[in-house]
Amino acid sequence: MLPPPVCITLAHLPQEIGGLFTRAFGPDGAGSGRPDGRQWIAELDALASRLMICSGNKAHLFFNGLSSCPWCLIESSGVLLFVDYTIVDTSTGFSIEPVWSRILGVPSPGAGNAPSLLTYLSVAKEFGQAARAAEARVRGLQHAWLCEASGEEFNAKRDELRALTEEYRKLPE
Repeated sequence: MLPPPVCITLAHLPQEIGGLFTRAFGPDGAGSGRPDGRQWIAELDALASRLMICSGNKAHLFFNGLSSCPWCLIESSGVLLFVDYTIVDTSTGFSIEPVWSRILGVPSPGAGNAPSLLTYLSVAKEFGQAARAAEARVRGLQHAWLCEASGEEFNAKRDELRALTEEYRKLPE
């Protein structure tokens, strides 16, 4: 049986775990005796002591017998398996720094490009008053677009959050 795509395989685990897996789920497992719970616990505990944190994503833990993180390779194919996390010291409570760094990571939508319909209206000049009314309406829509899609509201909210973050940092611990 082939492993499913974009997942780790037994090659990503210590041989002991692979052996247990093969004995438990392989074709000869039922006849030769599957490993019991104590064997699994012993090997999984041993594996837990041999896990390392990925340097690229702290949410990735992998067997230290590997030269690189298998989760990074899988996620580079577009499959998101782990969401990054931050451990907060519960004795002190909330930590603003990871929250603020994530806020700063959100890009501004910017001004964007207003859709231009005037080129279509220029050929409709022969329609006189209706064309002029349509052109005025398009100019009004373009103006509204530029006002509402400017990124100014985004930047104002980010500035407000910056001020609140600075205020929070000044609070006594």
